[in-house]
Amino acid sequence: MTISRELEEHEPAAQTSPVPDPRWSPELVRATRTLLETFIGTAPPVRIVLWDGSALGPDTPTQVAVRSPEAMRRALFRPGELGFARAFVAGDLD
Repeated sequence: MTISRELEEHEPAAQTSPVPDPRWSPELVRATRTLLETFIGTAPPVRIVLWDGSALGPDTPTQVAVRSPEAMRRALFRPGELGFARAFVAGDLD
């Protein structure tokens, strides 16, 4: 069963950016950037914004917001679509 809701013309799409979380250290951000660059390269086709506000990729309106390191953990422990789906449902990835 699929539930969807179309945006009406007067309703703008929500544009959200990750909010920095003091629980995560700068070292964790650097390690995540290194991991992402290793797997997808230094020039991904979409902008990837990490939880501290730093970003990889071109300045495009299309972006993937990684809201916490938990998204990366989910993706690594459940490779493929399942890990990303779990991260999205948990709110760790937009």
